[in-house]
Amino acid sequence: MTQSFAEDVTPRRGTKASVMNVGSHYTLDAAMPAGVIVAPAAEGHCVLPSTAALVAKALGVLAYDPVVETPTSTSYDFNSGECGEVVDDGAIWVVAESGLAVGDQPYCRFAAGAGGSQLGAVRADADTASAALLPNARVLAVTTGLAKVRVNLPHGAAA
Repeated sequence: MTQSFAEDVTPRRGTKASVMNVGSHYTLDAAMPAGVIVAPAAEGHCVLPSTAALVAKALGVLAYDPVVETPTSTSYDFNSGECGEVVDDGAIWVVAESGLAVGDQPYCRFAAGAGGSQLGAVRADADTASAALLPNARVLAVTTGLAKVRVNLPHGAAA
């Protein structure tokens, strides 16, 4: 028997779009929302990407976890020091800026720029050198503020 998530599920940042997603757990070195691209830090830890080099080493997308108590700030789903699942192979809803289209290979924001400020969000272009191309990723669907992205980073993009 094959299982899959219904296509009519309301998208939410960090929601897995397939039961076949594969992920690992990491300790977060900062508070962050679900649905952002994360990069490696110290052994077993992850951070939001702050350079193009960290985008190139992306671990995957921080998955939403309904069991984790949401911090008092509504812009974050996890506090610093909490453990989160990072999906490195599969489809997942990612925080997105405007301009993305189905089939695009997304760029990942590593610095604030004219187009936005959420590190780890995906977008359609480099935004004047504040976003870098995310390796092994493809946009599958787009809705307001979110994109369903298929990632294939089973050991980090350039680990």
